[in-house]
Amino acid sequence: MAEPLFDTHSEFQRFRDAGFQTKQADAIVHSLHAVLMGGVATKADIEQLRADIERLESAHTVNLERLEAAQKVDFERLEAVDKSNFEQLRADIERLESAHTVNLERLEAAQKVDFERLEAVDKSNFEQLRADIERLAVAHKVDFERLESAHTVNLERLEARMKALIAQNTATHLKWLIGTAITLTSAIIGYLHYFGGGG
Repeated sequence: MAEPLFDTHSEFQRFRDAGFQTKQADAIVHSLHAVLMGGVATKADIEQLRADIERLESAHTVNLERLEAAQKVDFERLEAVDKSNFEQLRADIERLESAHTVNLERLEAAQKVDFERLEAVDKSNFEQLRADIERLAVAHKVDFERLESAHTVNLERLEARMKALIAQNTATHLKWLIGTAITLTSAIIGYLHYFGGGG
């Protein structure tokens, strides 16, 4: 099989590899194919082809420059946006750090106040407890003194009562003894008179 005189696919790929866009490469390949397959090219055809190629190259260059300029602008915008975002991020971090510091200071102050209040309450409770203990001690001492006084009074009363009972019993026994002695004496005297008179 004979090779084709002009391989449009290979030429199209060569122009694409050179950096031409698809439409540009396709137009060049079709132009070359028309010239080569249409017979011998005239000088005018060659000049026209050369002009088309230069125009396409110029358009390609312009498009490339525009693309590079657009990319540069986009890069600068992106860099500016990134810088702005970085500054904003740094500002947000500083604001968060400041807020965290403020909240930490507020928390420490609140904890200090709560601790002082708790310490004051504990001190007040301790003082109240000590006062209660002292009051109970005084009350216990008073109750003990009252109990001791009452016990002493009861003991004195008991002792006086016992003395009174002893005195009463002593008088009663003494009376009984005297009465018994008188009775015995009378009986003896009567007995002597009775037996003495009869003799």
